[in-house]
Amino acid sequence: MKLPRSVCFLILLGLLNSCQNRNGSDEVVCGTVHRYGVPLAPDDWSDRGQCGQVLSMRKDGVEVKRNYDNGILHGECTYSFPHCDFIQKREVYEQGNLTQEQIHYTSGFPHKQTVYEGADKQAVTVWYENGAPHAHEKIENGNLIHAQYYDVDQQVDSRIEGGNGLKTNRDGQGQLQSVDTIKGGQKAMSTTYHPNGAPSTVTPYVNGTVEGERRTYLPGGEPATIEKWTGGVQQGTMQEFEHGEMRAEIPYVNGKKQGVERRYRDDGQTLAQEITWVQGQRHGPTYSYIGNTTKTDWYFHNKQVANKSTFDMMSNL
Repeated sequence: MKLPRSVCFLILLGLLNSCQNRNGSDEVVCGTVHRYGVPLAPDDWSDRGQCGQVLSMRKDGVEVKRNYDNGILHGECTYSFPHCDFIQKREVYEQGNLTQEQIHYTSGFPHKQTVYEGADKQAVTVWYENGAPHAHEKIENGNLIHAQYYDVDQQVDSRIEGGNGLKTNRDGQGQLQSVDTIKGGQKAMSTTYHPNGAPSTVTPYVNGTVEGERRTYLPGGEPATIEKWTGGVQQGTMQEFEHGEMRAEIPYVNGKKQGVERRYRDDGQTLAQEITWVQGQRHGPTYSYIGNTTKTDWYFHNKQVANKSTFDMMSNL
């Protein structure tokens, strides 16, 4: 006899724990448990060995299907696009171990596939939206060892051999996004590009974090900023440019503006303004220089106040 379609049950605590995904980000609003195609009430799931499929709907509209064998992920698990039947991500497990992961475009074509060849090796394939391959990569112990990258016409963009070379990144339509310099399997430099093909940013890396002098450029090739980074955090004085001339020197401490920012006129030398920053907020005096005249404005935690007396009064509250 054909069983009626199951309705959603509220997830009990034990079932909710088994429905969490690998990073624990699921917010399950309802779920149905099946064993060999037969709907089960949540209480029966544990009593019958936690074998079968768990269906859940997250609050973001993603439908998740996971297969279990004795309470352990085994077989195929799928994640839909939000509020859509099409599969966004597909995972394959072997007794709790993730062996393959595939991400799809909304068109249904594969976007990226990762095959886990043991604990420390991965084979990655990336495709364009038209189904043509974009990249083949071999990763060992987190290092990019061998790779080959193609443009949309299937011409070789770049290669990595023995952990050294260039990694060309393009979007699904083939537009150039960035080129990474790989040394010893790790990213040492990354250059991003404007839509017209001109460099947008040049960022140095050490051990996976931004380290050194980072430069940004306008679409016409003119410099925009020169920044200093230490351990992935912006530190020191940033120089800001306009029409090729330096227009500002902005101090940073631990990623926030801290100290006195100096802004210059078109010649890049004549001081136009000094702005006081404290922990990323405009706080204290701002001096504006117009000819032989100095105008002073006062700010308290990003809000302009009437004068220094008001600033002092608010500081003492």
